[in-house]
Amino acid sequence: ALTNLREMPKLIPRMAAAAASWKSSSEMKTTSSTTLTSTLQSSSVQDSSVSNIHSRFVDELCEFSDEVKIGGQGLASGKYAIFIRPGVSMWEVFFYTKTDNGGLPDVWDPKAVALVVESTVDILNKPIESYTISIDNLHQNGATLNFSWENTQASLELSVPTKAKTMASIDKTMKGTPKSRDYYNAAVYYREVGKDLNKAKQWIAKAIEMDDGKYFMYRQQALILKALNETDAAIEASKTSLKLATEAGNQDYVRLNNKAIAEWSK
Repeated sequence: ALTNLREMPKLIPRMAAAAASWKSSSEMKTTSSTTLTSTLQSSSVQDSSVSNIHSRFVDELCEFSDEVKIGGQGLASGKYAIFIRPGVSMWEVFFYTKTDNGGLPDVWDPKAVALVVESTVDILNKPIESYTISIDNLHQNGATLNFSWENTQASLELSVPTKAKTMASIDKTMKGTPKSRDYYNAAVYYREVGKDLNKAKQWIAKAIEMDDGKYFMYRQQALILKALNETDAAIEASKTSLKLATEAGNQDYVRLNNKAIAEWSK
C-alpha cells in the first residue's frame, strides 16, 4: 500500500509550467513560443541504493496555469504534489491535489489523485547523484518532463494548449482595433507554425503600412514571401531590411539579410 512506503529524505524542488498567452493591443507579447519555466532546486538523495528503489516515494510540487496533457492524459489547471514511485522497468507518477503534506501524507487519499501516469525507464550512461526533475526539449506546444535518479530516467511528454490559446487571442484581437504590432505578431506566428501564409502576407504588409521603417518587419516580410515562393519580392524586402538595419547599426540583421540575398539570388 502507498501508506506503507518508506518516505525519502525531504526534497523541495518546485516547478511551474504555463502556456504562453497571446495578449491583444499594447499587451501583446513579441514572442509566440510556449513559456515553460522551472525553478528546480534538487537536494541530495541519501541511502538511495537500487535495493531500496521499490520502497522510495518522492514528493515534489508543480503548478499549471492551464489544462495540460501529461503522457497524453488530461490534467486540469491547478497546483499538485507530484509523487514518484520508481520501479525497475516502470515508474509511476502521481499528481496529487493535496499539496500541504510536507512529504508523504500520513493517510493516502485515493480521491486526491488527479492523475497517474506510467513511464518506462531508460538507462543513463552517467549516474545522477541527486534526484532531478528537468524540463527538456522545449517547443511551442510542450516539453519533456524527465525524472532522473542514479542511472535511470523516466520521461513524460508535457503538452500545453499554446496553439489553441494563441489562435483564440489572435481572432479576438483582429476583431477589435489591432495595432501595427498586433498585425506583426500575428503574421510572425502564422509563418512560424506554417498556417495560412497568404494571410500572414497581408498582415505583415498592414503592419508595415501602419508603422514603416522597421528593419525587423521587412525581414519577416521577406521570410513570408520566400515561403510563398515569391523570391524576387522576398529579395526586395530583404534589401529594404538591410538598408534600414545598416542605418540603425544592427549588425545581426545586416548579416542575416546579406546571407538571405546571396542565397536567394542564386
